[in-house]
Amino acid sequence: MEIAKSIKDQAIARLLTANPDAGLNTVLNELDDFEIEKLLDSKNGPLINQDRILHALHSGLMTKDEALRVDVLTGYFKSMLDVLDYAFKKTNASKLLAFLMAYAYFPIPFNSAVTMISPGDELKKSLSKEIDKILDSIKYDFVTLPGAPYYETTLLAKAKEAANQSDIAGVYHLIKAIERSERGMHWNFLLEKIIKFQFYLNQTGFVNRLQDLKDPFTAVNYMNSLELDELLLLAEAPIKNPWVNFELIRLINKASKTIAPIHQQAIEKKLDALYIQDKEFFIQTIQYFAGSNLVLSAFGSLCRILPATFIKEVFQKCFPLDQYHMQIDSHTALLESLQRSVDEEKLKSVLAEIYQLWRDFTLSVLDKDDYFQSGTLLTNFANYISAHYFHNLDNSEIISEMSRLLDSIKYLECEWFTSASKQITKYHWYSSMLYILTFPYKDKGIHDLTITTKLQALMYDAVQISRYRRTTDKLTIELAYENVFGTTLLLD
Repeated sequence: MEIAKSIKDQAIARLLTANPDAGLNTVLNELDDFEIEKLLDSKNGPLINQDRILHALHSGLMTKDEALRVDVLTGYFKSMLDVLDYAFKKTNASKLLAFLMAYAYFPIPFNSAVTMISPGDELKKSLSKEIDKILDSIKYDFVTLPGAPYYETTLLAKAKEAANQSDIAGVYHLIKAIERSERGMHWNFLLEKIIKFQFYLNQTGFVNRLQDLKDPFTAVNYMNSLELDELLLLAEAPIKNPWVNFELIRLINKASKTIAPIHQQAIEKKLDALYIQDKEFFIQTIQYFAGSNLVLSAFGSLCRILPATFIKEVFQKCFPLDQYHMQIDSHTALLESLQRSVDEEKLKSVLAEIYQLWRDFTLSVLDKDDYFQSGTLLTNFANYISAHYFHNLDNSEIISEMSRLLDSIKYLECEWFTSASKQITKYHWYSSMLYILTFPYKDKGIHDLTITTKLQALMYDAVQISRYRRTTDKLTIELAYENVFGTTLLLD
């Protein structure tokens, strides 16, 4: 049962005049009899008894009487503070581990506990060095259990090879598989809390330790128990380890529910570090988060200081075009961020490059023998094409291109097709190209008599209605009509 913050706050407020809990004192003193290695061994049988007692003590907080819960928790917190105070004064790592074991059941905020003890900088440094010794003695290594399935051993082997090759997708294929398992990455609660306490106690030393990590698996283990506010604080540090920076991006993105400015800024800072450190690693990072609104918004903001040539390279390598509109939300978030962040000339240049890629793609689908289109061909970058037209074409160019497409639709019967389905496909292809143009037409406030006349005529063309629009669904040409005329078209 989670302890309510209001209960914890009341208990902390009463600590100065509180007495320790005798039951918890007994458990904490018994834990002091164990060597550090045994305390850290999550499979150590002798500790099971202490764990049971702690669990039993925790049940004392399940009463409905709030005043009683505050009294009980105050005693527990007092016992824990006494142990922590001893750990600082005597530089005793065993006492610290005892405190952290109790923390599993009675989580007093580290800042509150240390502030009340006020150990001073020298005592903090001394205990931090002892924690470093513990962390130095631990070797993180992912291994499979005896008799593990072939799939798991193969997955592990491939992930380790991927780490050697700086292959993000290969490494995180394993990490995500582990996270989906019952225990996830949480293999040793006590070790996680030691790491978390060291982060609180000596952030500079913690950053230096992260900087020196050699593999991504250790980086994941060091950061997987940090809360979002701690991750944001860590993101401020000038870390040059690419695996650590990637994991920070991943965890912040995972913990964020919206595109909050502080979260976007933290991710942007880490992306900037990756760009400076290793441009190929940066490109892999964007590929990995191609569906994340938050990360792509941060990338869009960072583009203000990135060369246009590199931005174009990222688009070519990270965002393959397809005829569907999957990930259009994240791509739109990136576009909106680009429009807010980069100067007009850079934006025009990038949009023109994307347009050319899109143009080549949309033309290529027509050459496929099995390609059939019966609705709108948006692609996953339709919004970028609309933006390209808006920024790179003047009004007369938009009118000219729309007029050409309207004529192509009107005189579609003059083209030769190998089948009726190919003719229908071309109709919807032309309509889709026209539809995208109607957005800048509308957004620029264009009103042209030629366009309205031609479009009006097409809407009531009996031949076109019978051949291409025999449906009660609203088709692309009808959506284009609504954009141009600024009114909803009522279907019969």
